[in-house]
Amino acid sequence: MKILYVANYYEDVGAISGQVALLQRHIQQEKIAQATIFSTVGSPLKRIGLFFRLFWVAKSYDIVHAHGCSFWGFLQIVYGFLVAKMRKKRIITTFH
Repeated sequence: MKILYVANYYEDVGAISGQVALLQRHIQQEKIAQATIFSTVGSPLKRIGLFFRLFWVAKSYDIVHAHGCSFWGFLQIVYGFLVAKMRKKRIITTFH
């Protein structure tokens, strides 16, 4: 099984980034699944283009797990949901 985490991810930072890194590490250590983080960090213009990149990357995953929060942090959930539905993948949404 392959899981794609979609989050506004910054390496070595707490909050959502810390939770996503923790999930990825434990999922892989326990050999439950292969897990990859897809970061949506960038300018607003770059984030629009990330939708198409996410659509391409998600094709080889079984589950899309989107992490988001309010305001612009909600974009990851919208992108994750749309891509999962378009690619017919399972979706997990975590709202922090």
